[in-house]
Amino acid sequence: MKRYLLLVLMVSLSLSVWAVDGENPASAFYENTRIGYTDAVSLGMGGAGIGLIRSTGNLLNPAGYGFSYGIDAFGGMGLFMKEPNTDLDLYKNIYGGVTFPLKDWFVVNITGVRTSLLLPDGTTGAIDESNPDDCTVDMAMLSLIRKANMGGFDLSLAFTGKYIMPTLGEAYEVPSAADNYVDGAMGGDVSFLARVPLTEEGSTFNLGLSLLDVIAPMDVAMGINVGMGLKVNHQLMGEAAFSLGADYLMNHANSSALHVGAEEWFFNNTIALRAGYLQNTFYKDGGALFEGVPTDPVYDGEGQITAGLGFRFSGFEIAAGYALAGEYTGSSMAFQVAYTGEKTMASAYKIPPVVRIMAENEWISPNNDGVKDQVRILTDSKDAEIITRWELVISDENGNEKREYKGKKPFPPFITWDGKDDKGKNVSDGAYTAVMTVKDRFGNKGSSNTVQFSARAKNPGVTLTVMPEALSPGAGVTFNVTPHEAVDVTETRIIVKKGTETVHEIIYNGLKDGFEWSGYLADGSVPAEGESLDVYARITDKAGNSGESLIIALPVTAPAGEVIETPVIEEKPPVPALFLMARIRFAENAYTLDASQKSQLDKAVETLALYPEAKVRVEGHTDNVGTRQANEKLSRERAEMVKKYLVDKGVSEERIITVAYGEDMPVDTNKNAKGRANNRRVDVIMISR
Repeated sequence: MKRYLLLVLMVSLSLSVWAVDGENPASAFYENTRIGYTDAVSLGMGGAGIGLIRSTGNLLNPAGYGFSYGIDAFGGMGLFMKEPNTDLDLYKNIYGGVTFPLKDWFVVNITGVRTSLLLPDGTTGAIDESNPDDCTVDMAMLSLIRKANMGGFDLSLAFTGKYIMPTLGEAYEVPSAADNYVDGAMGGDVSFLARVPLTEEGSTFNLGLSLLDVIAPMDVAMGINVGMGLKVNHQLMGEAAFSLGADYLMNHANSSALHVGAEEWFFNNTIALRAGYLQNTFYKDGGALFEGVPTDPVYDGEGQITAGLGFRFSGFEIAAGYALAGEYTGSSMAFQVAYTGEKTMASAYKIPPVVRIMAENEWISPNNDGVKDQVRILTDSKDAEIITRWELVISDENGNEKREYKGKKPFPPFITWDGKDDKGKNVSDGAYTAVMTVKDRFGNKGSSNTVQFSARAKNPGVTLTVMPEALSPGAGVTFNVTPHEAVDVTETRIIVKKGTETVHEIIYNGLKDGFEWSGYLADGSVPAEGESLDVYARITDKAGNSGESLIIALPVTAPAGEVIETPVIEEKPPVPALFLMARIRFAENAYTLDASQKSQLDKAVETLALYPEAKVRVEGHTDNVGTRQANEKLSRERAEMVKKYLVDKGVSEERIITVAYGEDMPVDTNKNAKGRANNRRVDVIMISR
């Protein structure tokens, strides 16, 4: 994971050693040290950890530490051979570090590294008898990491400063270049790592980048690392990760590498198997190394295969990796042990995570009539980032579980219940409760408040009676509306028709004992003697279900007294609690209004003019084609377009509430074109204050 940093450092600090005339051992250094170091820290992942989020040993991309919690500590060693088929001539890398939060500002990482250098004898130039322990490079790194949520993804940015100090044995110094040896160097890197959530189960796509700049007194060595990773949480085993990385070093070696890796965790994420592949290229001419002039590659490697194991228990993570021998280098092995700190925080952090839920509707009517067919349960938690598992259970009034929703990260902003049980059947009418339980990454459990709501899918029955049985304009009649069962009536309507034309309508918010009608029409006229009117009642309950009575024939008799042809001022009916004034449907991906849609909205404007106290709720919806994010945006564009038209027609903007539901509130199936067309809509609903 960190081979690039050390490679750049060692190149910068040892330029004068290699910048000699004639043959030089630069190729040996690159072939053995770089390949070996790559193997040492890849731990079986092919050195491709640039794009993976790890809190242990992110030396190649310190931005990965931004996703740590608590205090993390890690250490490791890589052992690798100078040449193939060499048993004991090993050189090594040893590293260790600690990561901790600095209040609420930064995550801080401090890391130290010691690396063996394989250098030739300064007098003879021979490399066969060299001792890797006689020449070392020590490096100290300090990283400040800041993580931020960018809306759809998390981004971690790291700034790293480092100090490098080499130790060269006298036998390895080149006499002609003794005045140019570098005693120390300083440098700085910038890196970032982005995490994009893919599923509610916690699968993510990661993209990492590091820019290296090691400044020595003599020259500058620069490099770039880039990598991507995919972490998949699945039910078959547990957790899988795939990664692809590449790097390039400029100015001195012009070296490059390509590496891929994969891992799978088993047995509840306690044991991992890893495999990787490396492809390296370096150059041999010492002048090229010093002057930055590209030459023919000395090693255009055939590649190395790596394998590794990982273990997790009680907060510790142990990893081991092994790389098969290549054409120019021997086999190598690596070991690392880390303590994530989460167990420490779990023992000190015993506060249960806080979670709250709220139902948007008190009633649900799962009968596919387009009114309150679903209820959306909103969730909120200040601990959402550390919640790893959640479960929402909906139970009936007897405590029997009817529907269960559960998942892993990320924490959902809402859950939509369609009124069905776990077997896909509509639940019975009655009272229901919802409770959410969560578990955070430290093992603490929390439970939400209990939300209560009621389900009713049955349309209420109703009977209408009229006294007297004939209408005498002026004397009037009394209408009595009687529900067949105890229901909460939110609206009562009595409709009087002459043929197919509605000539009179009484609208009342609720239900009362009797409704009086004098017999006068809205224009002040009265029905003619001998005519027969049709009268029926409609009631709507809190779940949005409507029931109608049988039609009663109401004959008209002679008026009771002189009829005055002046408008009769009747008591204005109360504002309806809920009234769907218009349902505007749209073509795929469209949100502009045509003439037909505007005509529907004009009627809604006329209705709103009759009820100046009422507000209007404009709800935007889509079908389920496309991504959730795109559908939410499209539904908002549709709702805003309708709102703009209403405002242009004189409806006060303060009266209008716009809501974007995306694909979450369908009124029809999304399995066929007709159903999807019904779901692509904007509902314009008049509501009381």
